[in-house]
Amino acid sequence: MEGIVVFDNIKEYPIAMKEIAGWIQSGDIKVKDHIVKGD
Repeated sequence: MEGIVVFDNIKEYPIAMKEIAGWIQSGDIKVKDHIVKGD
């Protein structure tokens, strides 16, 4: 999976966030941040 469109499944968002948080905590998935400084 490369990404999701949250608004397509807004009703499932709270459940998904709990599940995804568990994956992050267990190390099953890793979060990549890309921060760009603006003017």
